[in-house]
Amino acid sequence: MKTRFLLFALLALAIQSSLSVETGAPQRSVVFVRDSNIWIANLDGSKERQLIKGADPCISPDGQKIAFTISPAEGKEVERHIAVLKLSNGSTKVFNETPSNNCFGPVWSPDGSQVLFEILVENHWRLGLLNGDGSGFRFLEVPFRDPGWWSVIWAQNGKSIFCQDLEKICRFDLNGQLLASWEIAKIIPNGDLDSSKRLSVSDDGQSLLIDVNMDKEESPKDWEGPPPAIWLFNIPSGKATRLTPKMSYASDSCWLNRSEYLLVDSTKNEKISSIYQASIGGGTPRRLIKNAANPSVSAGSP
Repeated sequence: MKTRFLLFALLALAIQSSLSVETGAPQRSVVFVRDSNIWIANLDGSKERQLIKGADPCISPDGQKIAFTISPAEGKEVERHIAVLKLSNGSTKVFNETPSNNCFGPVWSPDGSQVLFEILVENHWRLGLLNGDGSGFRFLEVPFRDPGWWSVIWAQNGKSIFCQDLEKICRFDLNGQLLASWEIAKIIPNGDLDSSKRLSVSDDGQSLLIDVNMDKEESPKDWEGPPPAIWLFNIPSGKATRLTPKMSYASDSCWLNRSEYLLVDSTKNEKISSIYQASIGGGTPRRLIKNAANPSVSAGSP
């Protein structure tokens, strides 16, 4: 009888443990763009679901909301706004309380309370800030540059940002004070930046993934201009290490954890881009989602 009771007790504990795993931390999600629409899937690529027409998706750290760029019906002038989609009920709120009809590229703060984005005012690109509900617009008063600041992301402490001016990567606090800067040509020989390039900061705040153009390298087939590459930049040491090989189409990198990241690439035999999971330690990337770009991942454990 004691043996039977012990077996039942062990079985109960096993079931309880299994249920704890299933009902524990929520499944991480990845949002992406496919054919001018925003989609969402589990991080393993399962359960894909089309959400809404838009661009530049950024999922909130808690995985409950998606900030993105929405464009009304095409007109004579460019019109773009920041919007937020709630996944719980599918509702969308367009943030119109800004001094411009040309805003794009929203990025959530680490605590999900603010959205940082690009905004065109009086023919100059600046950085704007909104609360997560669309209220409280203000400019982020970084030093003025006529070409603007690009590839903006939050530091993990939520008290500073990283961005680039096509020649150097800079870190500013939220008062616009310069904290650090690195010339891209010095940290990445023959590296070059443009306004479409992406930065991604690791969860420990020690490293950046940097998408760059590689001058003086042979481009892959059907690629115009310098070929792209992804580099890992260690902030404390100021040293960069190349992650992707030559003759690849790799771009759009973002961290998963301290040792893995997502990137967008395509094979030599395909003309479509797909999202891959890769390790900073090397190895062959694993394709997660076919025909997809611009990935953004909800927060998770390191």
